[in-house]
Amino acid sequence: MRIYSIYNTTIKLLLNIKNKSKERFLKKLFLVEGKKEIKKALKGGYILKKIFLCDDFFFSKKYLKFFKKKEITKISFKVFKKLAYRDNVDGIIGLFKIKYTSLKLLKISPCPIFFILEGIEKPGNLGAILRISSALGIDAVILCDSKVDFFNPNVIRSSVGYIFLNQIVKTSSKSVIKWIKKEKIIILLATPKKNSNNIYKKNFRLSDPVAIVFGTESNGISKIWFNEFNNNIQIPIKKTVDSLNLSSAAAIIGFEILRQRYFI
Repeated sequence: MRIYSIYNTTIKLLLNIKNKSKERFLKKLFLVEGKKEIKKALKGGYILKKIFLCDDFFFSKKYLKFFKKKEITKISFKVFKKLAYRDNVDGIIGLFKIKYTSLKLLKISPCPIFFILEGIEKPGNLGAILRISSALGIDAVILCDSKVDFFNPNVIRSSVGYIFLNQIVKTSSKSVIKWIKKEKIIILLATPKKNSNNIYKKNFRLSDPVAIVFGTESNGISKIWFNEFNNNIQIPIKKTVDSLNLSSAAAIIGFEILRQRYFI
């Protein structure tokens, strides 16, 4: 109780940062829970503000060599349980400074692939796609008109920290379309519309820059994209199912492109 009362103001701030997207935006801070996730955040160049340790859970003394003593604050079991998002905890939470990137600042490989997610609504889906993107070596994940804060604890948890090793841009569909045309990127619209190309019959072996656009599970891709591009692709599925989970669709299409480009 004594530790809790000493840091009452700080704990209140941390709880607000954990639970409220608006607070994360205003303070430009977010929480990272877990040893592996914190390591990835540091590797991704995120600036650490503070480490909070709970001795009831944390037993890895060697891990602390990554931090300066002044960066570490010990907290009670009660406080830690309030701050922790996951049930399976390892006793460490990091407070990091938010950083963003832009389309202009993207580092692009010679044969780039991009995921463009329009209007994504579910943090868990975004986190899963970011994990998939790391496995695929996707150059960047671009969020258009997104309703998800990508520093949401559920995004970090479901990405297993790979959010920090991805290039992520949050912008509007209009801005991305303008950038795509300037960079001469081939656009593929993932849609169940009729006359869409079966991904297993489509030739993805070209080394041109490619971006795959995914819409929401409920409404799909908006008209603004179909008005500008007509290169539609689809995953063949049985008629008994009308759609796939967004992260599943991203994985299937992404791995098919990777397979064609590098393994056949």
